Amino acid sequence: MGKFSIFIKSNKFNWTVNKIALLLYAILFIVYQINKNFENLFKGVIGFAFLIGGILYKFSRFGMPEKLNGKLDGFLEFKLDSIIIDQKQYSIDEIEKISIVNNDFYGKVTRFRSGFDSNLSNGVDNHLTLTLNDKRKVSCMFEIYYEQDIRKLDKILINYCSLGKMDFYRLKDILKLESEEIEDLKKTIA
Repeated sequence: MGKFSIFIKSNKFNWTVNKIALLLYAILFIVYQINKNFENLFKGVIGFAFLIGGILYKFSRFGMPEKLNGKLDGFLEFKLDSIIIDQKQYSIDEIEKISIVNNDFYGKVTRFRSGFDSNLSNGVDNHLTLTLNDKRKVSCMFEIYYEQDIRKLDKILINYCSLGKMDFYRLKDILKLESEEIEDLKKTIA
């Protein structure tokens, strides 16, 4: 059995350090346009203060993932005969197709960017979509803490694939298999 926290994304505007810095730069630009003497007095001091403040902030957040823009609430559970999304159970018989996107995990380096926000992921950009026999779609986002956590589900996911609920090529991507493991998996499912 595999269990993951469900992530519910917030629709509220999320202030980030990059957005605040951009707003401050815009305000300073407007003040400069209004009063050209502002540049002579504060240009160097404000620019230097932003640079030092940004560097200190960036290094103070080093090794910390980005802030969640939402909340973790409920659990997603994978079982051989069902999938449970926040206490709502979907029997494998009532599921037509299972789609999983699991390219994120806690602490993953997202990209090297020059802003003030963190370069490390919070691990919640993973998606499950169930297409039920009546064509309804049920989906959720979920958190993966360690990169290999999904590999703990290999028997369950292979079962879903052998039942025709999941595409083989998507399964190999989900499990992040090496070429020799792919051949073994083909034999297992065949």
